[in-house]
Amino acid sequence: MRSIKAHDRELEIWYHRVKNGEIKLPRFQRFEAWDRHRITSLLNTILHNLPLGVTLILEIDKEHFISRHIETAPQPRDGRVIEHLLDGQQRVTAIWRALHNNYPWEKYFINFREYNKVWPKPEETDEEEMGAGVKVYCQTRWKKKDGKTMPLGQMIQWNALIVGASHLIC
Repeated sequence: MRSIKAHDRELEIWYHRVKNGEIKLPRFQRFEAWDRHRITSLLNTILHNLPLGVTLILEIDKEHFISRHIETAPQPRDGRVIEHLLDGQQRVTAIWRALHNNYPWEKYFINFREYNKVWPKPEETDEEEMGAGVKVYCQTRWKKKDGKTMPLGQMIQWNALIVGASHLIC
């Protein structure tokens, strides 16, 4: 009989497990439900290297449940599923999609107050909320007449932030 263990797993490992198709969601997991405010809050948590909370995974040798991949994650044909994500799907999905900039109607940016003259002055906002001058924000996307989606590119490479960043405890 297997025992229950707590592990401190870096975001980089979660990222690679999702990318390689090694982790899937059992059918009984609800679909993606978080709104932009919860996603922005989660990304700010990562940015400030705070704990992300607990996840629950089931290590598997073979799939016992009908399952699906994380939303928009690649579905490699040769990927061997080694885990089912039982709790934490909203966080893992939000991280995956924000890193890949593939939310169809919103885009997440990191704003560095030091380099942005538009950012509110300290007396106009709660300094503690500002997180030492660095904050994630969400921008709604729109289509131009030529069919291009705006705004375009990412302001910072999210992948660089996950290496050595916060951990999900599983």
